[in-house]
Amino acid sequence: MADTAIVRYPDPGIKILDPRFSTLVLGNAAIERIATGWRLKPIADPIIVCTHAQSPEEILGPKQIPECELKPCEELGASLASGMALGIF
Repeated sequence: MADTAIVRYPDPGIKILDPRFSTLVLGNAAIERIATGWRLKPIADPIIVCTHAQSPEEILGPKQIPECELKPCEELGASLASGMALGIF
């Protein structure tokens, strides 16, 4: 198998609200390329919640996610569930 580099391109759907985190954003064009040929379509913009965990202990440890960051995730999950139940996607 040939060793090819993955090329990532910025996702226009991701908005950087705090410039301190701009170096953490990776393009996801490689993911979209894997799905080529499937009948998949994007139905929502991504939600990224940064926990600021940097060490292995912090990454594996319990997290406290503020309600203001959980709410959009819950709303997106409810919207996706409703759309699937109605056969929209």
